[in-house]
Amino acid sequence: MKEMKTNVSPYIVSIRDRKIRNIISHYLDAYRIFIEYNQSFHNGVILSFTDLRKLNEVLFKIKEDFHLIYKRVLNPRKRIFEQANKLIPVESEITFMNNVGLLFHKVYVARELKYVLDYYEEDSSSYQETIASLDRNLDRIKLLFDQGLELLVNMLDNYQNNLQLITYFLENKETCTKILKKNTTEILKVLARGRSIEDVYMDAIHYYQNSGWMDKTETLLKELLWINPKNEKATVMLQAINI
Repeated sequence: MKEMKTNVSPYIVSIRDRKIRNIISHYLDAYRIFIEYNQSFHNGVILSFTDLRKLNEVLFKIKEDFHLIYKRVLNPRKRIFEQANKLIPVESEITFMNNVGLLFHKVYVARELKYVLDYYEEDSSSYQETIASLDRNLDRIKLLFDQGLELLVNMLDNYQNNLQLITYFLENKETCTKILKKNTTEILKVLARGRSIEDVYMDAIHYYQNSGWMDKTETLLKELLWINPKNEKATVMLQAINI
């Protein structure tokens, strides 16, 4: 189902691509924060309440960014949305935001359990029981994140030619490949709407050049020439930068 863009505020249209980039980048940041915390917890290092609060805040930002540009779902079964001059989310976006909402509340529970451990139960008989509850909750959060990453990848098809998102993946290749288990080329093919990877690179190069980010421009030109050493336009542009 395609998005209905009738009566959408021009402001929403103008910020949509940037907010989509924020939503996806923050989700991957949240996943990274959680994995580091969870690994430490299972290695016997019980980190501070602050770490879980930070994760909760990142998830809250995602919720806020999403509801800034998309209508809230009032009745999922009947697909009734709030009355607002915003975009209507498609099914994959609704499912993803449900995942974010569940994560937000599960992390909130985890952070409160950690608060109890820190300030009330350190020497009590129920200390181990609370740790066990925290452990179970972290396992549920891990499962939700695993599901969410798959939902995120499936959702990318909605954002073809989103240059903000394309540049994010180009700038964070290693992190995105590690977390999403997909290389940048696979992701760019989804975002390219049938165009070649070289065309996508060139769009990003022009974006950086017009923004005055010459270091990033040069980096992408070199990457493009590594993909295709015979790309004449990239060769000329790189030579011009290095004069």
